[in-house]
Amino acid sequence: MARTIIDVATYILERTGTVTTMKLQKLAFYSQAQHLAQYGSSLFPEDFEAWRGGPVAPELYALHRGMFLIRPGELPSSDSSTLTDAERGLIDSVCSALGGMTGAELSERTHLESPWLDAREGLAPSDPSNAVITQEAMHSYYLEHPVLLDCLTVPHCSGTAMATRTIAGQGLKRIRSSSPADDDRETRQNRAS
Repeated sequence: MARTIIDVATYILERTGTVTTMKLQKLAFYSQAQHLAQYGSSLFPEDFEAWRGGPVAPELYALHRGMFLIRPGELPSSDSSTLTDAERGLIDSVCSALGGMTGAELSERTHLESPWLDAREGLAPSDPSNAVITQEAMHSYYLEHPVLLDCLTVPHCSGTAMATRTIAGQGLKRIRSSSPADDDRETRQNRAS
C-alpha cells in the first residue's frame, strides 16, 4: 500500500503534468477503485467523501483548497517513490484510460455510479455532504463494473494497451466537453458548504 493519497496524487501529477484539482481528485478516486477491484485491497488508506462535485478526499483537498490548477511539485510532504512498480502501472493505466476526460466529465461519470449515489442517498443534488464512500462499496461496485476491464483478468496490467479497453460505465455516453470553469464549480460549491 502506498503511504498516502498525497503520494498517489504526486505520481499522477508527475505523469499528467498540470491538471485541474477536480481531475486530480477523480483520477485518484479511480486509481483507488481499480486497485480495490483488481487486488482486493486499498491503494491508500484515506477515504473519499460524496461531495456535490463527486468524490473528494478531504486530506488532498486541504492541500489544494482554493486552487483551480495544480502542477507537479505543488503538493507538500509527498513521495511518489513509495509506490511499487505494480502500483505505478495501475495508476498509469487509469491515467491513460481516463486522462483525456475533463474533471467535469469524470465527475459526471461518478454521478452515475453506485458508490457516490448510495453515499448521497436522500440528498438533493445541490446538498452538501461529507458522507464517506466506503472502500467496501467501491470494491463491490468496481469489481462488477471495473474501471479497466482487462485488469481484472491480467494480474499486472499496465500501459495504454489496457487503457484502450476501458469501460465507460453501463450505458454511459461520452459526456459533452466543458469549460475549465465547470471544473471550478466543485471548489466554489464546497467552499460555500
